[in-house]
Amino acid sequence: MNSINLTGRLGQDPKVGNVPSGSKVATLSLGVERKTKEGKTTDWIDCVAWGKTANVIEQYTHKGDRI
Repeated sequence: MNSINLTGRLGQDPKVGNVPSGSKVATLSLGVERKTKEGKTTDWIDCVAWGKTANVIEQYTHKGDRI
């Protein structure tokens, strides 16, 4: 399995919903800055979190937060 660790800021409040089984799912867009020859640019990464992680994201994160 591949793994990646990203640090960035939320572009908008996470969207949290439930799947038919009752588990929570959170979708979010993470803006990650990187340096280029021209300066800095932001890459937007779409992320999905499930279960307990989705609960934590729903309770404690908002637009602009660094995660």
